[in-house]
Amino acid sequence: MIIRATQKLLKNIKGGVKKADEVPAESFVSEWYADVISATFKGKMVVVYLHAPTYMVVIAEGKTIQSTYPKFLKRLEQLMVRFQFPEQFIEEHVRHSGAPQITKTGSRSILGVFNQIKSHIDYSFAASFSYEEIDFEYIENVLMDRINTLHNSWLRPMDVWDAYFKGEDLYKEKSGQQKDDLVIKLKPNSGLTKEEDLYMENEIMKMEIEQRLGGSFATLDNEDINPELENLFLKHIKAFEERRSDASKTTPHALIKNVKFPESDTLTEYMLGKQYRRLVDKLEKVNIVVNFLGEYSVKTQYDFIRNELLPLEIDHFDMPGMIHGFIYEEFHPNHELDLENLSKRLLTFIIEREMSADSLADFTADHVDYNGEIMTLTEFMEQIKLLEYTNHFVETTHFRIEKIEFDEEFFHGKVAGYLKEHLKSRVYFTFNFIRNESFWGLVSVDLKV
Repeated sequence: MIIRATQKLLKNIKGGVKKADEVPAESFVSEWYADVISATFKGKMVVVYLHAPTYMVVIAEGKTIQSTYPKFLKRLEQLMVRFQFPEQFIEEHVRHSGAPQITKTGSRSILGVFNQIKSHIDYSFAASFSYEEIDFEYIENVLMDRINTLHNSWLRPMDVWDAYFKGEDLYKEKSGQQKDDLVIKLKPNSGLTKEEDLYMENEIMKMEIEQRLGGSFATLDNEDINPELENLFLKHIKAFEERRSDASKTTPHALIKNVKFPESDTLTEYMLGKQYRRLVDKLEKVNIVVNFLGEYSVKTQYDFIRNELLPLEIDHFDMPGMIHGFIYEEFHPNHELDLENLSKRLLTFIIEREMSADSLADFTADHVDYNGEIMTLTEFMEQIKLLEYTNHFVETTHFRIEKIEFDEEFFHGKVAGYLKEHLKSRVYFTFNFIRNESFWGLVSVDLKV
């Protein structure tokens, strides 16, 4: 292995450092950058190893290359096994790796990316309550899925490795070197150009996904879609569906190893805040994120996660980078918040006069009552556009919602307020909604000066 160490690491190396011209030419597999950083807890240091061609990251506990290199090799092997690298590749390039050849860093652009990645790691360390809680494996997995700028493309480490094993070694293609004999070619030469081959691969994946899931991919007006990004997107969908079909059942509590959390009523306000942060951090480490769209007390959020979410049965399948997202309001609807958000969107459309039938479909059915007259969505949009030529809407810039009412028994909601104008009289609005199943639908709009 070629280790390009920062000055902080070089100071602690005994026996001298090989100069750059004494180190063999870099290969795709063996070139690494290394730096030592604090783990934020007293006396705890780690050496971060960055694979230069792909930006894959391995974290080893310690503060020198001599003390961390054996750990680095072991953790690198474990990382490659987790991401299903070929066994022959691991055996040749990791298990039989000799002593490292240490030299100085050689690329400012790589150091720039390295600094960004170290900031990400620092943030992960700071979010832990103790050194023992730091999950190095989780951080390494997340960084394998991190999108970086590489050779003027947006790529993840796992994508670059995937290309390498398919015989599309991006690093060596850029440098003009020949590919390693070990490279595994997963598809034969089709005789097409790289762009044509990528297009055909995307089309085949689309057909496979449509056959599995039903439906069809939408055709966009702007067909200028980056084929590499499209390929990445389609591979995500395909991998997700394949793994979901084999999913097992579990609970969030089981995923965080059934760690116990005290009842909120037994905690002081200060300790409740600490336990809430600890609970959220534990879930984030297993890729579970809880969102609260409205504003709620820490106790409400803590009780929801502890009492309702932790024991909830969910599908579980291992897919690096996948996030399980939960929204509090899907369990406990917040009608006032829903009505407020719908009204704000509608008011924005009215002010900007840029509504379409598709955008209005989110609010209502085929018809709407506008100032006492039933009309189609198209007619309603035309009426709103006409307001641009009246004195009342020339200077309209923003609005104020004064009242939100809803009746859960009769599924009726009402929002009232006014549009603010510059040197003009106010325009008052009233929106009426009816709740249908789990959605609020707009039924009438009143606008008055």
